[in-house]
Parts: sequence; C-alpha cells; structure tokens
Amino acid sequence: MAVEAFTLRKREQFANGHVFGAHGAYERIEGELRFAVDPAHPANRRIVDLEKAPREGVHGTSAGKVIITARLSVLRPQNPLAGNRRLLVDVPNRGRRLSLTSFNRVPRDIALTDPLHPGDGFLMAQGYTLATLGWQWDVGHDAGFWCDVPHALEHGQPLRGDVVCQLRPDSNARSLHIGQLGAAPYVPCDAEQPDARLYRVHERTRELQLLPRADRLHDGVLRENFDARWFGGDIELRAVGDPLAENMIVPRIALGAATAFVRHLGDGLEQKQALVGRGEVHAA
Repeated sequence: MAVEAFTLRKREQFANGHVFGAHGAYERIEGELRFAVDPAHPANRRIVDLEKAPREGVHGTSAGKVIITARLSVLRPQNPLAGNRRLLVDVPNRGRRLSLTSFNRVPRDIALTDPLHPGDGFLMAQGYTLATLGWQWDVGHDAGFWCDVPHALEHGQPLRGDVVCQLRPDSNARSLHIGQLGAAPYVPCDAEQPDARLYRVHERTRELQLLPRADRLHDGVLRENFDARWFGGDIELRAVGDPLAENMIVPRIALGAATAFVRHLGDGLEQKQALVGRGEVHAA
C-alpha cells in the first residue's frame, strides 16, 4: 500500500493563534490522502475480498491497483523548525480524534461539541506534530474521520451475505439503531425478510434466546420495547438462510492506511512540503 497523493482542503490557525510556549503557535492542515493497494502483493493477500474490488485503469502509476481515500488532519507548529520533530499518529475511534482527550485532558463532553479544543495544551507545549487519519469505512463524511473503500463485486454485482449486528442498550428504549454511528453500515436487502431473527443474548452464558417476530425494522431502526435490566446483555439481529445485506465492501483494506502514511513520511515526505520534517514517528 502506497500513498499516491494528498489533496489540501483547509489550512488555518489552530486555537486562535495561541502561543504554546517556546514552540509557538500551531496551524491546522485538513485534507485527503489517496492510497493505492496492489492486490497481487503478498502482504495484501490477507485482505478479504480485495481481489474482488474494482481497480484503476491500465495507465498511470496506480494502474491495476485498488484506490482508497481517507481524511487527514494535522496539527503542527506554524514554524516546523520550532517543533520537536516528532509525529504522534492518532488512530481515531468511531471517527473521533483521541489525542487531545487522551493527552491534553479535554473533557469528553467538550470534545463532542468542540473536537479541536486544545485542552491544557500539553502536546503542543512539548512541540509535537499530531496527525489524525481516518481508517473506518462506516464513518460518514459528516461524522468524523472517514475512509472511503470500494465495494467488492462479483460478476459486476455487489456481494450479498449474512450479517450479524449486536446491540447493547444501556437504558430503556423504544428504538435502537442498527449500526454504531447512526446509519446501518450494511443496507438490508429486504426489511421484511422472513428468515431474519432477533435474539436475546445471556450476559454470562452467551446463550441465544429467540424473541417472537414483530414488525420491528423500519429504515434501519429497530423498534421494540427494550428494557436494559431485563436483557442484561446484548441484543443480536442475524440473518438465517437468505442473505440479509448487500453491498458488502472491503473494510480491512483501510487498516493499512496509517502504516502507509507513516511509511510515506519515512520515505522523504519532508522533500514534498514536509508536515513534520526529519525526526521520530510515534503511533498512539
């Protein structure tokens, strides 16, 4: 997997130009990285269904390769030479930046409404450059750090297969979303599928108890009376028999994005308008 290109979308002051000690003010760089993945490379053989993903044409450096794009955000000293020349690579959780809450002690409730809050400025006061790169394929472009990966195709059609979705309510609820980020990551082929099943999962034994079927699924929302104390564990929706979902895509292709980005830095990104300059790279 190699970095093909970087598209700059935004460049502005960070934290209203606040000066973080000897390392000075910081800037925010927002853009998108384009990666090219070679399905024939031995290191990529473990990526499930990669060989079924569409490929680029026959011309150019990415010919015959699978293309993915991911959102990248960099916070760095406005004067790169004023930093400590070390890069902290932030791997998001559910599309959310972690480095500022983990190191700069930004309260999580504040981070949800102001994801660029500098907190106590600890990392900036140490002169670190921070890079946050999307890698999760089911994060929407308006929901955080996304990564666009291709659909896996068979005979020109999207793959179809069984999908298991686990739901864990932490309070009594009338409806639950099928999907951790609000939208169903796999669109059901048929919301009324007769072979779909809803189970209660015992918290300790993990045994499944089939629940009576009802008209529960509407536009990706599961509607039922959910008593968190009664369930005491997960709720599991699964397909038995006919496939439940279509448009199965290639999620694991995105897992190498952070590694490829760091490798690209090590291969001389400083010669291409460096983000950090020569120095050390740390992953978090």
